[in-house]
Parts: sequence; structure tokens; C-alpha cells
Amino acid sequence: MNRTIRKFLIVQSLTSLALVGCASVKEKPLPVIPQQLAEKVALYKKLQPDFLDEYGWAGEKCDSALVTSLCLAGGGCPDANIYDAESTTEPGRWYRHKLHDCFDLGQSASDISKDMFAGLGFVLDDAAKARVKAYGEAHDWVMGRGPLSRTYLTIPLRWVYTGWPVSTDSDSWIPFPINTGYRAHLDVLSILLRADARGQKTTPLELKYLKLQSERVPKNALFHAAYHKFFDGDQSAAKAILMDERWFPADKLPTDANYCTDYLWSRDEPHDLEPCEDGKRKDATDFLFAAWVAFGKM
Repeated sequence: MNRTIRKFLIVQSLTSLALVGCASVKEKPLPVIPQQLAEKVALYKKLQPDFLDEYGWAGEKCDSALVTSLCLAGGGCPDANIYDAESTTEPGRWYRHKLHDCFDLGQSASDISKDMFAGLGFVLDDAAKARVKAYGEAHDWVMGRGPLSRTYLTIPLRWVYTGWPVSTDSDSWIPFPINTGYRAHLDVLSILLRADARGQKTTPLELKYLKLQSERVPKNALFHAAYHKFFDGDQSAAKAILMDERWFPADKLPTDANYCTDYLWSRDEPHDLEPCEDGKRKDATDFLFAAWVAFGKM
């Protein structure tokens, strides 16, 4: 192949990549909410408060800023005030739980983490996001005590709090090969937040990433919901998982007799989907959040 042809092919490839980065895929209209699913959502919301902590927060204590945020987005956790996790003396500094003591008690290696800020991005108002921005800029985006791998707020999540820079839109943050486990969950949350900041639009590469994740973990209702939200609006895959009584009973909240982990969508291992006897409470935040992403407010 001579140099002229090689140069042409390189330029053509780069042009194609640039066009992919600049294009966008608009959210499809929300589907009609299935009656049976709506009834299960209503039942789970009614039963949930008895399975939350004494403050009305969801999930394990030191993951609670994340899980409670997703719970609130999904219409649950009626008594939780997420703003209790913000410092009263340092506005814009956030903690893992309203008690602010996970790091001090040795219950977590950090005050806060990136995934907490991903969850918070779904529920904080503009004034609170502005406080996060001010705190982050004043502290070089190190958002608390602990390893930088946890506390340093990376650029894709900063955009949630600084305002979407349309002129510098980039897919360069998307990891290939794709992430697994909690990192995959964080990626999907980040894509949903970025889409919201753009007016419910994803890039083609983000859509491809969502597709690959939904294929990699076919029992993950959140990944299916996020992908089909932008691909074709067909939420039958997410609905089938949410209506499956192996994991989500029709007449009560899930227990460890249904699945082992406390929040399904950030776990990949087969044993997390299997029954166990770990005694963990299930508050159904996973169910409520995935249903909200797929079908909207109920």
C-alpha cells in the first residue's frame, strides 16, 4: 500500500471517529407502564420503610449515600434527607452516610467515593451541585480523606457538577475492554447522568457500551433499561427481570432466599444472584431504580 493511500485511510478513519464523537442518540419515548409492574412498584414502596435503617436510609451504611440517592430517584426512601450527608461546616463536602463517621470508625477506607457522587448526581439540586463544584475546585477535586483512587473526582463525573461542556464532548473516558462489577455499574450511572446533562442524549459509543454491558450481564435489568432507553424504547427485557419472582416476589420484598447481595446491579458473580443465608436485608432499591430508568416515575 503506497503512502498516499495509507494517509487517505488514516484521515478517513479519524474523520469517522470524530463524527461518532459528535453525533448523539436521543432518548426514545417512555413505554406504557405495565399494570402488574406498577402494582409491584407501589407495593414495594409501601413495604420498604420497614427495611431501611433507623434514619430511613437504604443499603449498607457506608454505601448509603449512593444507594439512598438511587432509592430517592426511584421514588423510595420517603423519610431520607440526602442533604444530611453534606458537611454543615464545609459546604460541598459529602460523606457516605448522614452520620459522617464511616472513615473515623474504620468502617470504610474513605469519607466518600466516586460512586457516591454518581448516585448524588441523580438527586441533588443545582445549588447543591454548585457547592460540590466550589469545594472540588478549592481542593483540586480531592473530595475527602482516603486513597485518591476513591476520593479524586474524575472528569466525567465533574461534568455533572460543573455543567456539561458541549464544545468539549468526548468519549475518551469510556473503557474498552469494558469494565465489570461495581465499575461497570458506575460507568452506566455516569452515562445516564451525561445523557441527562445533554438533554437525554447519548453518543453512539456510549450506546455501544450500554449494549455490550447488557449482553455481558443478561440478568441485569438496569443495564437493559439504560440501553433500550436510548436504542429503541423496548423495555421488555428489563420488565421480564423485574417481574421474575425468583428475585422480586409479587407479594413481599426480596430476602436472602431470593438473592444474596443487597443491591443486584453492581454485582456480576453468579452467586450474587443465588439464595444464601447472609441475613442481609433487601430494601428493593435495585428494583425501584431500574423500574424508574426503564419506565419513568410511577
